[in-house]
Amino acid sequence: MMNQNRWLPVLLVVLVVTAGFVGAFVGRRMTLAALDENVESAFSLRREVQQLRAQEVERQGELELLRTRNAVDRQALEIVRSEIAGHKEREAELEEGLRFYRSLMAPEGQVQGISLREPELIATDHPRHYRFRIVVQQEARKHELVQGKLALEVIAERAGLEVSYPLQELSESLTDAATDLKFRYFQTLEGEFTLPEGVEPVAIAATAQASKPRKTEVSQRFPWQLQKRFTHVGE
Repeated sequence: MMNQNRWLPVLLVVLVVTAGFVGAFVGRRMTLAALDENVESAFSLRREVQQLRAQEVERQGELELLRTRNAVDRQALEIVRSEIAGHKEREAELEEGLRFYRSLMAPEGQVQGISLREPELIATDHPRHYRFRIVVQQEARKHELVQGKLALEVIAERAGLEVSYPLQELSESLTDAATDLKFRYFQTLEGEFTLPEGVEPVAIAATAQASKPRKTEVSQRFPWQLQKRFTHVGE
């Protein structure tokens, strides 16, 4: 009995050591198993990330394609809109020209003789430099050859006082011959002029004097008004 008790501590030590080895072995196997599982998960995640990146590149390409198509569509739309606007503008010009020629062929009322259309004024890129156009027309049932003279003046203010400048003094292109009238239906006078410094334009005064087929004179004062371009009338 005493011999058995003597070996009991030894047996316990052996059991503890054995249990330690078994526990270490089992723990190592579990660790390796967990590591294998984590490695597999890591590879799986890597494959998923690669797939997502590939899909991102593909979606980015699709987005760029859509942007390009959208830009092309907008450009095509703007071209169409511009063409439509151009057609409408041209149509308005033709309608205006048609009304002008109708007024020549069939004047309203019983008014006979010559008349002045409102001058057209356009600012140029140079300060105080302008382009002008004025139309003199004959209003008659039977159009005869009209001969005469046209005089134009710029009415302006200087230091609070009204002053006038004959357009021929302000324009290098406007000669005496250019102001001669000789037409059956209408005559257009165009040119350029430069205003002096220190004056503010307020009006254009025009006087048309016909000597043939009968003496006629018409004078009119038009307010100073600029526009972007000449109309189709009289072209």
